[in-house]
This record gives sequence, C-alpha cells and structure tokens, in this order.
Amino acid sequence: MNRRHLLGSAAMAACLWLPACYDDIKVVQGTVVKVDSAGYSLTVRNERDPKIPSAYKLASRANAKRGDVVRIAFREHGRQRLVVRLMNVTRARSQVEK
Repeated sequence: MNRRHLLGSAAMAACLWLPACYDDIKVVQGTVVKVDSAGYSLTVRNERDPKIPSAYKLASRANAKRGDVVRIAFREHGRQRLVVRLMNVTRARSQVEK
C-alpha cells in the first residue's frame, strides 16, 4: 500500500470516527436555588431565562451553596442534564478581590 492510499484511508477513518466522539456540550450561568442534601444535584435559575429553574446532576459533590452564581458546562442525556464542569463564579470573584 503506498502513502497516498494510506493517507486516504486515515482521512476517511477520521471522518467516520470524529462525529461519533462529538458531544454537544452546553453552557449555562445562573444563581443556585437549591443543592440537595448529598450535594450531587443542584437547581440553577438561568440568567437568560430566569422563569424556569433547571436541575443538574453531578458526579462529585457540588462546591456551591444557595445564592452562589455558577457557570455549568453540561451534556443532556434524555431528560437529565449531566455536569461536565462546574465553576463557582461567586468564589472566583471573592478570590480575585482578596
């Protein structure tokens, strides 16, 4: 097999493989309304649509409390929103101000 065929095969494989790995990650920022007692889910009131708060599931305990402003990167799986990354904007601001 010459280089041309090898590169063509590799490019074709990449085109078929990449869409399967692509996940639509969404980002939201808002105020924490509620954190469950175990700390593995929280409810956030989105800044863009504050009328309806949304619930998010976490793999580890939340480092946020009620009233904190958070930025969440998440994936939707069915009706659940699974958090990929959580940034506590309130605590980041307070660290900068010190």
